[in-house]
Amino acid sequence: MKNDKKLKKMLKLLRIIQKNFQLLLRSKMSALIIFIGPLLLVCLLGLAFSNSSAFLLTASIYSENYTDLAQSTIEKMEGQNFKIIQQDSLDECITSVKMGESQSCIVFPADMTITPGKTNELTFYMDYTQINLVWIILEAMTTKIDEKTEELSTELVTDLLERMIIVEEKITETKSKLKIINEHENKIKELVLEAKEDVSQLDISVDFNAIDFSDANQNADDVLDQAMMMKKKAAGDIKNALNKANSALIKLTALEAAIDDNETQEDIGFAIDKIEDIQLHLNQTEEYMNLKYAEIESELSNVTSVFSTVKTKLDQTKAKIKQVGLKRDEIMPILDNTTAEIDTVIKEVYDADALLTTALEKLQAIEIKEAGQIVSPITSKLEPLTTQKSHFHSLFPTLVVIVVMITGILLSSTIMMVEKKSRSFFRNAISPTNYFTFNLANYVSTIIILIMQLALFLSVAMFYFHVGIIDNIGSVLLIIFLAMTMFITLGILIGFLFKTEETVTLASITIASGMMLFSNAIIPLESMPEAIKQIAMYNPFVIIELALKKAIMFGFNFQQLLPHLKMVGLYTFSTVMILVILHTALKKLALMHFHWFHFGEKKGKVKVTSNTEKPLMIKDEPKKTEEIKTTTETKIVNEKQEQLPSLSGETLHQEVDKALTDDELNDTDVEIMSKF
Repeated sequence: MKNDKKLKKMLKLLRIIQKNFQLLLRSKMSALIIFIGPLLLVCLLGLAFSNSSAFLLTASIYSENYTDLAQSTIEKMEGQNFKIIQQDSLDECITSVKMGESQSCIVFPADMTITPGKTNELTFYMDYTQINLVWIILEAMTTKIDEKTEELSTELVTDLLERMIIVEEKITETKSKLKIINEHENKIKELVLEAKEDVSQLDISVDFNAIDFSDANQNADDVLDQAMMMKKKAAGDIKNALNKANSALIKLTALEAAIDDNETQEDIGFAIDKIEDIQLHLNQTEEYMNLKYAEIESELSNVTSVFSTVKTKLDQTKAKIKQVGLKRDEIMPILDNTTAEIDTVIKEVYDADALLTTALEKLQAIEIKEAGQIVSPITSKLEPLTTQKSHFHSLFPTLVVIVVMITGILLSSTIMMVEKKSRSFFRNAISPTNYFTFNLANYVSTIIILIMQLALFLSVAMFYFHVGIIDNIGSVLLIIFLAMTMFITLGILIGFLFKTEETVTLASITIASGMMLFSNAIIPLESMPEAIKQIAMYNPFVIIELALKKAIMFGFNFQQLLPHLKMVGLYTFSTVMILVILHTALKKLALMHFHWFHFGEKKGKVKVTSNTEKPLMIKDEPKKTEEIKTTTETKIVNEKQEQLPSLSGETLHQEVDKALTDDELNDTDVEIMSKF
């Protein structure tokens, strides 16, 4: 018996699901949208985002004068996915951004050059209304400018380092030379001190008064006079001797002639020869004496002349010695000053050497002498957590959540509105089938459609775009199931709360848009104020998107995804419990909307409460419903038997059930509804 009841309930659920599909698929266009829409969506998105290249950006540029530096910067940008449009004026450049022809306007300085004390400032005009793209554009463009700036900085730093190396070498050379100079200065100082000592010990005092050349001259004259006297005396003696010799010679000659003795004659002749020899020697002596006297006279004259010259030289020497003494007296202070100045120079050389040593130590203390390290001491290396083949892989979790959210909310709320607008809604409401079964059928109908859509979506994504879902398929399917359940129940709740199709659609779109706006799908949450960001982090869209991203892209296991699954499960449980707890109230609200659709708002409200002084209590509802159900079934059976007398048994009951779910209300139905 219990199994039969369960089977009947299951059959009722299946028939309601079948009825929902019949309502949704009446139009071929609706069926096409339901089944082809996701396939078309994934194909279009996949083709649009199938590349992994960087953004191709367009930049307008303007400058009054394009210098070589500006041209090189522009060439740098053109080679890196930038399309450059050169404008003729600043207004045209800015207008191109306003018109959407370019993403930014870059104004270069008219005199853009690298000169001392000059800053080259580039002005960027950006459209900040493109809030999801402006920072990407700005970062991409400034990155290229920074690269050019880094190149220029590297060149300048390289030149500076080369000069520093030259300075270091020159300082080393100068220190060596200063050392040599210092050694030489010490030697010079020693020599100066020695010279000072020698000069101070120099004795130039000479007693020129002790030298009397007047006596020497007088003595020379006296010698000459005595020599003259001796000459005269000698000459007189020689003359007397010659006279006596001549006299003796005459006498001997006469005697020789007078004597006949040969021996005597020989002796006299020998004597005559001796006397002649004596005469000869006397004459020679006289000549020699005259010659020597002349020589003595000449020598004495020379001596006298030399004495005169010596006296003159001595006088000159005396004058010069006097000048030397004066110069010595002048040199001594100069040598003292020179010694002091040498000491000062030595001290300055020591100071200069100390300064050069300090400078050299500071230069040598610079450990980094490579231009690239100085310009960019910290380099960044981007290592992606996952290797994505295209932008579609990065957007895939967000796209799945968008499809589930929009389809789940809109489709379930639409099914609910179609149900409330249907003329068979009242008969369904008063039928013995529990109203929760209708809601469950709506949920199952929507989730079946979503499963078919996602099956197409995920299949194309996996097999055509190679999205890695299969590696963590269990966690992915669990997250998607919880998301579908939450959004479908939310859509059913929206369908209950609003009475017109327009307001239901608007509410569904508003809620879905709100969830999407307060997520990373449009703008990063980090751009929001901290308080709003913390609230937005509890947005179901954000939680589901983050969970899917971790499961698909990072391969998180169930344990790691548990916090997100708990949050999604809590939201799902909350929406389901709201439907369960407010089941009766939502049913009565749906009946009011039904009356409003078919009889007008005022009449509908009156009909609901016209035959009762107070609203129908929950505990009385099953009994009242069963009475109305019995009356309705009896009336329908009578009508069917009148129309087709041959109907009986099971066939008649099938026709009655079909009539209960028919979309047409007759006058009898309205009458019964008025009694309710």
